[in-house]
Amino acid sequence: MDKDTLLFSFGKWVAPINSLNFQEKVDELQQDKYVKKLTTASYILLFFHAQLSRKNNRVDADILEAIFHELVIQIQGYSPSRMSSIRNLKVIDSSTISLCLSQFKWAKFRKTKAGIKLHLRLVFMDNETVYPEKVIVTSASRNDRTQMEFLIDEADAMYVFDRGYVDYEKFDTYCDQGIFFASRLKKNAVIHTLEAFTLPEERNPI
Repeated sequence: MDKDTLLFSFGKWVAPINSLNFQEKVDELQQDKYVKKLTTASYILLFFHAQLSRKNNRVDADILEAIFHELVIQIQGYSPSRMSSIRNLKVIDSSTISLCLSQFKWAKFRKTKAGIKLHLRLVFMDNETVYPEKVIVTSASRNDRTQMEFLIDEADAMYVFDRGYVDYEKFDTYCDQGIFFASRLKKNAVIHTLEAFTLPEERNPI
């Protein structure tokens, strides 16, 4: 039970265990004699974590979703003054999480594996603060573009996303709706330069 562990929430849960008494008992019983990696203290932490993991399977996801939305609202309450120097900048991205096919057959992704995709809308507050504002979970096989209408829906924001979200029909719609966006283009994109701007060296492009 080292001091660094106690900095985390899980560490606070096991804090009532007297680490000195625990280690004295381990030494008395020579439990860690010749042990170099998995000490008794580490094993106990892993054991407790496994018990928490079993509880996770019985917790309704709606509870965690409610907590997420509440935390986002709290963060947004601090943001107006800090975001005064930049536009309402939001980053759209996704991450694929691999799962065991035998345990998660509903999330079949490929012939021998399962997976889900986490679609995120991240709010950029400053160089040190970025937080998730909206999260959508789908099967890993879902294309990123299928979630654009749920993640890109505010006219007062500036959205940044990768080429996986390139959809020219939607881009036209965003322009009509006054939604600002920046995206990497695919290599085969046909580009016509309408106007070029020079950015002063001392200016922030955001």
